[in-house]
Amino acid sequence: MHVFRLGAGLAAAALLVLTPTGATAASQWFSDAHGDVKSSVDIHRVRLFNGSLQGPAVRVTVVQRELRAGDGFDVWLDTDAADPGPEFRAAWFANSDSLGVRMVESFSDMGQQVACPLFRVRSAQDDPGESSHVFIPRPCLDYPGSVRISVRAQRAFAHTTATDWAPSVLHFYPWVARG
Repeated sequence: MHVFRLGAGLAAAALLVLTPTGATAASQWFSDAHGDVKSSVDIHRVRLFNGSLQGPAVRVTVVQRELRAGDGFDVWLDTDAADPGPEFRAAWFANSDSLGVRMVESFSDMGQQVACPLFRVRSAQDDPGESSHVFIPRPCLDYPGSVRISVRAQRAFAHTTATDWAPSVLHFYPWVARG
């Protein structure tokens, strides 16, 4: 009886040490300014999970004020600290198409499609949490170490497009080490 309580206590303490704020070295939540975009495409938070031996993928979660069908998303991934620009871009439309992963030289480069059959996106206006989730297996990104990301969300209207960048236009969040 005492051994069980001690074991449970040690397990709980180990979880607190490993995840003091709900994040590990391989996972980081980033905040984006609220209200910097007048439409509901406004990004509120972004999470980058940079895999581990138990989770061999890079995962990104984008939380916005109101997710709608047709919202477009681009996530640029910088996987090489020696090269200041992005090396990859993942793209999709909510409730619609996944455009997959492309190898790019810059933010404006259309790049080349990367074969990534296990690439997955969940982005639907009926999902709870107003969030989109992308799952990119590490081999599709050339097995990166640390990763940093830049995110763009867009919504087309009759004669205009609303756009929000996180953290800001053509900038990255800090590096997240691989777990």
